[in-house]
Formats: sequence, structure tokens, C-alpha cells
Amino acid sequence: MKKIKKISMLFLSALLGASFVLSTAPASAAEDVTVPKTFPVKYAPLVMESGNVHVEDSQITRLSRDQFYARYAEITGKSIAQVKSEFLNSEKTSPEILGDQYYQTYDAEYSTTFDIGGGVKIKAGTLVQIEEFMFGQSTSKRFKQVYDSSGYLAPYSGSFTVIKNFTQGTIQASGKLQISYSGYAETAVQKGSTEAVEVNLDLWEIVHLGWSKSHSKNTTDYYRKHFNGSTMISPN
Repeated sequence: MKKIKKISMLFLSALLGASFVLSTAPASAAEDVTVPKTFPVKYAPLVMESGNVHVEDSQITRLSRDQFYARYAEITGKSIAQVKSEFLNSEKTSPEILGDQYYQTYDAEYSTTFDIGGGVKIKAGTLVQIEEFMFGQSTSKRFKQVYDSSGYLAPYSGSFTVIKNFTQGTIQASGKLQISYSGYAETAVQKGSTEAVEVNLDLWEIVHLGWSKSHSKNTTDYYRKHFNGSTMISPN
């Protein structure tokens, strides 16, 4: 009987030892992220392409508070005074240091450029706020918010016109930022001409690339091409 009791105690000790080893196993360390030294920083985006666009690159440009006010005013058409008043009570962005832990939020402009065919390029972007955490030598970032009404579309090559249907930035559950956009490009061609000067292409080329005549005014014909697409990017 004593022998059986001794074996049981040894078995119980082994179980307790295994439980301790399992419960005290260290968690996987978070992946270290190198802090970019300069802005803007270019990224190879995780791209979801739709329609007739080809995404070329994306970048995040860090903005000072005054730069943010100026850029937001430029995009929305508001005055600097109106923008400052709108964000008067917004969260402060100065860094906080707690022991060896460092935390800050800052404003940035996220943009992506894409080709709608024939080298005709368009830029889409939005203003965002980013959180940055530093633990020792390791730094991590995440998108905190997308500023309303700050999405835009603009020509990136040439002097053609871009009309925005929408540009929408959304923070995904994965932590990535998805920017979706839709609109159309429009270029003027003089009647009787074989060149679409604003996009640096011949008339037959833009027709072949999917542009179609939308309307005419006096001695000018106008051609349009619709586009839509979506791009995702991580803040790190």
C-alpha cells in the first residue's frame, strides 16, 4: 500500500512540474520594426486592384500640426482659421515617456499613385492619425483614425482633369489602411487634331485605352475614362 501511495505522489509531482513549465513558457516576442529615418517613406503596397488601374507605389508623409492644418484646408477648401477651430480640442500629439516606454500620436498623409493606362497616372490620398509605441529598441505603429472629408484624387502626370466620385480610407481589423477610390479622368482634344496633348498621347491611343467622347464645346471635344480601385498598406 505504501508503495502504491509513493508511486501516486511521484506521478502527481510530475504533473505539477509539467503544468508549471507550460504556464511559464515565454510568449513570442513582438516583431521589431525599424523606425524610418526620413519621410516620406515609400512602400510596396498590398494591392487589391479592380477596374482598370495599376497601382505603382504608396507612401506615408509625416506632417507637423501646422502642415496638417494647411493640407486639410487645401483638400477641403476651408480656411486655416476654420481648420484650427475645428481641431482646437483634438488630442494632443506631444510624446509621452513612461519609464522606458514611449508613446506618441502624429498626423500623416497617406497617398498612392496608379496608372489608368498609357502612362496616365493619378494620385489618391487621405489624411490619417498614427499611434507610435516604443519599448526599448522596438517600435510599432498603427493607424488610429482617418480624418473625415480628407480623401482626394488628383492628376499625377499631365494637365488633364480628374473628377472624384469618392475616396474613402478605412482602417481594417488587421490594422491595415484600405483606401478605395472611384472617378474619371477627362482630357480636351481640339477638333481636327490627332493629339491628346494633356495626357501626351495620340487620339487613337486614348480611344484604344478605353477613353470615350463625352461632349463637345465650341472647337473642343472632351474624352473621359472611368476608373476605380483599392489599395491596402501597413503603417510600419
